Amino acid sequence: MRLRASGVYTVGLALVALLGAAPLARAQVDTTRTRVPVKKEQAAVPAKKETMAPAPKATVAAPDTARRAIAGDVVTPKDTASAVMPPTMSPATCAAMAASAAPAKMVCGAMAAASAAPQPAPAPAPRAVKYLFGTTGLYVGVGAGTAVPFNLLSDLGYDSGFDLTIPVGWHRPGHALGVRATLAFDQVHADVATADATAPAMLGSAPDPKIYTGTVDAVLKFPIGQLAREGRGLSLYAVGGGGAYLFRGFGGTTELSNVLGGDKIGNSAKNVHKWGVNAGAGMEYGLGPTAVFVESRWVNVFTKGSQAGNDYLRWIPISVGVTLR
Repeated sequence: MRLRASGVYTVGLALVALLGAAPLARAQVDTTRTRVPVKKEQAAVPAKKETMAPAPKATVAAPDTARRAIAGDVVTPKDTASAVMPPTMSPATCAAMAASAAPAKMVCGAMAAASAAPQPAPAPAPRAVKYLFGTTGLYVGVGAGTAVPFNLLSDLGYDSGFDLTIPVGWHRPGHALGVRATLAFDQVHADVATADATAPAMLGSAPDPKIYTGTVDAVLKFPIGQLAREGRGLSLYAVGGGGAYLFRGFGGTTELSNVLGGDKIGNSAKNVHKWGVNAGAGMEYGLGPTAVFVESRWVNVFTKGSQAGNDYLRWIPISVGVTLR
């Protein structure tokens, strides 16, 4: 009985051991199966991953879309560029981009279409003035008007007469300063009846004196606006100089002959030479190769040493004329 009981006891222990080993074997098998991929992942991860500091997040820069200008490009200013127009590129740049990217072909195609579109015509350049004497600055003119006696010449009983002025000068276009020779002829009228119904200066026939003038003058011009600088338009000018004055036909027995003194030409008492100066101003309106002018000058002739004791004769010529240049 003891032997049978021990056998049963032994068989029971064996069954218990067998039943307990089966789940353990399955667990070992499952653990082995799950450890294989874990070992592979651990092989790719650093051994001391838990001790490493977390890597800082990398800042991703925005893509640079701005186009860099290269040689041959024509840059359009930002304030005039249109938002719908493609950027301006040179043909060489377009060819290089078209070979590598399809969008570049579209951009270059749009550029070609824009360049082929009709462009507004440029403003016409101002037409250059063609002068008769080219750009030498030479000019010649003629003017006519009146000569108004002043001071002593008026007191002697002479009234307004006739004036003829011929300017011949040099004045380069666009320059302020010029020079001219002024030839003039003036004739004042002998008014026998003065304001008080007497004729104290008129002795004898009292003819009308004739005055021939030759002077050299400087001209300072002030153009009004850009058109005048180009030879078309209004200009103001000042003129002044001096020269010789020849008096003829004034009568040998008149008071004027006593004023003029003894500066005779030859043996004739009727031709007297005097020196004098003049100054004045005028307006000129350019019409290309021609110009019209209005001018007034103040003339002072020195008569020092005259028999009448006066020192000057004065009159004011006023003329309107035209110049060719």
